[in-house]
Amino acid sequence: MKKYDEVSVVKALERKSDISIDKVNKTIEIIKDSNEVGNGSWGKIDYLVKVHGYVYLFVKSHKNKKRNVKSPVEEKDEIINSKSAKHESKINAIKKIKSLMKQSNTNKYANV
Repeated sequence: MKKYDEVSVVKALERKSDISIDKVNKTIEIIKDSNEVGNGSWGKIDYLVKVHGYVYLFVKSHKNKKRNVKSPVEEKDEIINSKSAKHESKINAIKKIKSLMKQSNTNKYANV
């Protein structure tokens, strides 16, 4: 049998999008017919229920969504936008360096 502690079990279960944990009221909300809750998760839930007095409930959806769940299309657009912004900043930096190099080269020959 695995040795658990409450903090690590709660953190591990909170990473699951289909599980919501209220530490103050000691309740665990699980979305009904979830594919994300497997044997390992049920073992952790069982530990919290039997040892720490938590109660688990099956719900249709979470009442208070803490996470900003984005669709895969939104995530893809966000990644593309961040990549293009990084690319643009690199191009701007290169242009600035080239212009500074040109200025320093013209100043060298002006003094001679």
